Amino acid sequence: MNSTTIKAVLFFFVALTIGLTLQQDPFQLKAIAHPEDQKVLDFRDSPYSHISWVASDSGNYAQLRFFDKVEGGVCLRPTWAELQELALSKPDLAHLIPKTAVSVPENIANPGTLSNTRYVCLYPSSILLNNSLIQRANGDARQAPANVLVVGLGSGVGISVLAHHFPEASITVVDIDQTVIDMVVDHYPFIASLQNEQTSDGRPRLILDAADARQYITYEDMRRDPLTRYDVVVLDAYTSGSTIPSHLMTKEFFVSIAAILNPDGILMSNIIGSYTGKKRYVLGGAMRSMQAAGLDQVINIPIMTPGYIGSIDVNDTRNNIVLASKAPLTPDRNSHGWKRMEAFTPWNELPTGAYETANVVLIQGQQFDSSALAIPTGPLRETLIENAIDARNAELSSLLDKRTRLLDTGDKQGVKQLDRVIPIMKNNGVLSQRITDEKTSKEILETLKKEHEDALNWFPVKDRTLYFRYTDWVEFTRQTYKLSLIEGRSQARGVWQHSADTIVGSATATKRDRTTIFDAPIFTDAQPNADILNR
Repeated sequence: MNSTTIKAVLFFFVALTIGLTLQQDPFQLKAIAHPEDQKVLDFRDSPYSHISWVASDSGNYAQLRFFDKVEGGVCLRPTWAELQELALSKPDLAHLIPKTAVSVPENIANPGTLSNTRYVCLYPSSILLNNSLIQRANGDARQAPANVLVVGLGSGVGISVLAHHFPEASITVVDIDQTVIDMVVDHYPFIASLQNEQTSDGRPRLILDAADARQYITYEDMRRDPLTRYDVVVLDAYTSGSTIPSHLMTKEFFVSIAAILNPDGILMSNIIGSYTGKKRYVLGGAMRSMQAAGLDQVINIPIMTPGYIGSIDVNDTRNNIVLASKAPLTPDRNSHGWKRMEAFTPWNELPTGAYETANVVLIQGQQFDSSALAIPTGPLRETLIENAIDARNAELSSLLDKRTRLLDTGDKQGVKQLDRVIPIMKNNGVLSQRITDEKTSKEILETLKKEHEDALNWFPVKDRTLYFRYTDWVEFTRQTYKLSLIEGRSQARGVWQHSADTIVGSATATKRDRTTIFDAPIFTDAQPNADILNR
């Protein structure tokens, strides 16, 4: 064998070794920040995306993903079967029991309605803010006979949130991808069963339609009885690249939505954007385009994260629930609606302490971000939970002491800021506590090495810091809702901070007007969504 042949053989084996080492996991199951016990339940390709259902028992979730992007997640527990059993003693859950028997295959996870996707916790606001709709229900929001159009199915968890809390709602979902609809129907039995259910007045509880939303809405407007309009339109459509399709975020599209809404109807949109940086054009442009389409009453509810102290960071890119209507929406002009929202408790029928996850999280250095690996705690769970709760109680005591000092010095503004935080801290659904004791850390790592050796081997971090993270998912949803609502109604100098007047102002707003996103564009069919230009 000559030297040339030897070099060729060596090159082949080196290339093969590198290729096997660096080959990409199409499901990104071993990506940093994901629990190590993830598994793929199903995957299918469509003309639009690579679609998979991924589940984690330690994370208590089933997630629908487009490639590696999460389109929505639902808690595995409580299962739909558990909710039906609970409904036997809680009449308010009776609508979760199907009127005809449903056979659930053994290989299906059968999730219920509890979400671990934060922004969908605010879906009920679109109904609670609608005064005319609640009047039709004689003041009982739960019985609101809402007609709802949803653009973008995702995992179906947003639909389950609305169906759980509003049994008299009739929901139509339009999604361009039939494969997404098939995946949800095949793996989410509760959503599948809703297609066979009716409200008390005979309307279908759920219709799933594969179509382009813009075409659907245009022809829907032509077909519908002019006396029958939608009370709510939900816009939650995203591509595999996590951008809103450009033709679904223009002034012309919002004009067509305004045409199918009742006079007090509300457009509710999930907009991923920020108040500063390039992503401000996405959020600001959406709000200004809605104004230009005649839905001139626009407010934003920034989605907040339980476990973090303080108000919104304007630099963060986050999910935002943008509400637009011809009817007043701000707290000062729609006090009845905001009182309903503040009195509302998501998943009020579910107990706390029953649906939890507990993980040891390894992070790189001191940075608690995406460079983290979550591993089930196993036999360490109870001790770690007790230690974390003790630490949180100590933190709460420290805040209360600080409040006393501020009162003594007459700092009313400081007291007001703390009062916004302390009730949230006391009942938070998330506990994150650094494990600093060397002996405890060593014991945990030894235990993890025995039970999770593979995960530790692929976790590429030498400078490891241990945290314990505990989440009560019922409390998590409630605190997400509560925190976001507190921020959404905040005001400064008597002006609501998250209304369109403050964020984007008028179409002629300038920096001198002190608006947050004074240079927000108006998206049109000729000049569409700036999100495309930012990628």
